[in-house]
Amino acid sequence: MSQPHFALRGEVRGDVFAVHVDGQELRLDEAHTQTFAVELCGLAQASDRPELLVDLANVAALSTPALVVLVKLRRQLLAQGRRLALCNLQPVVAEVLEISKLSRLFPIYRAEVARRAPAAPSPGVAGASVQDARRSAPHMPSKRAASIVSVRLGLPVPNPSGQRAPG
Repeated sequence: MSQPHFALRGEVRGDVFAVHVDGQELRLDEAHTQTFAVELCGLAQASDRPELLVDLANVAALSTPALVVLVKLRRQLLAQGRRLALCNLQPVVAEVLEISKLSRLFPIYRAEVARRAPAAPSPGVAGASVQDARRSAPHMPSKRAASIVSVRLGLPVPNPSGQRAPG
């Protein structure tokens, strides 16, 4: 399998260190997560800013291991009194974060908010891109996709009627 053509680059914006994932329609799958993890964690450790903002505009898909990288990095940054935020999510990535309930862990910014890179979200801004992405998505999450994400992350699997299974 060939390596995706991507690179991570960082820039300081006041109290925020913004990390951009450069490339086109990237699929950060299991084969490429190690490279993503090493580069992202390296940039996070090189910065002393209180917030790390990861711009995922060019990421079309995130695998479960890539999600684990983000969750572990969030935990490390919180231990240092810092935080991890995400921005510019494509609809599929926003859907995965919503289905997995990980959208509750990360402040998520729309593109116009990300350009200003606030150190703290304004009321109603965090999570807004998830809602925006769902409205602009060409389809609703499939039951199969929800089940796959749920099983991989150890979450309850939704039943066909959309209700949570008892248990």
